[in-house]
Amino acid sequence: MAVPSRQAKRSPLICIHGAWHGAWCWKYLTPMLETAGIQVIAPDLPGHTGDVSQMSLENYRQAIEEIIDAQVTPVTLLGHSLAGLTLTELANRHPTKIKQLIYLAAFIPKDNECLMDCVQAHNMPKNLAIEIVESQPGKIMRLRPQYAKESFYASCSAQDVEFAFSQVCDQAMNTFTTPIHYDLNRIAKIPKSYVLCTEDVAIAAPVQQAMAACVDAQIYKLKADHSPFFSKAPELSGLIEKIMS
Repeated sequence: MAVPSRQAKRSPLICIHGAWHGAWCWKYLTPMLETAGIQVIAPDLPGHTGDVSQMSLENYRQAIEEIIDAQVTPVTLLGHSLAGLTLTELANRHPTKIKQLIYLAAFIPKDNECLMDCVQAHNMPKNLAIEIVESQPGKIMRLRPQYAKESFYASCSAQDVEFAFSQVCDQAMNTFTTPIHYDLNRIAKIPKSYVLCTEDVAIAAPVQQAMAACVDAQIYKLKADHSPFFSKAPELSGLIEKIMS
């Protein structure tokens, strides 16, 4: 009788990008994980390929819910930075449909708090890479390339930095100011891992550690900047494969 492989037991992996980014940020990681036998689904979140007014935490959540509902088995969710909010709310709403959560240098506010509450609670310094612009229907945040390299892509190659700046979009301010809601008891049984990027300038390592503790996530340290999908793709791929095995 054939023995099922470890790969056959792996759940589909939904990779959720963070603010200003899109599915393009997983361009190195996706083929590496697929070579390891992991089914990768990496969507563009609403508003990130055009209309910024479509950006909201609710629209993000609903877009990923549609993907989860289309799967025949529980899924693993991987979320970078801002996507930590979406991961946590999805786990709260669909605990039986999610096999595990992997937070990647991600924000995890407390219940009924927003990303900006995290920034204030941890006394995070003002990020000069972000310019707030008055717009309709609401404020947007735009990256300043002269500061964004150090903040988000400090260890990335010049080629990858140039590519990222050619792809990044504006970000709706409401995604940083809308609170999330979850019950720790409800999500307690879902395994949670946190990939802590020790060289991260955007979210300092102690802040990442504190947020991981909010949901009792197991910490895996990676010597990387805020964008390890570029700067440390092979190492990140191997770590995700280990977490999912």
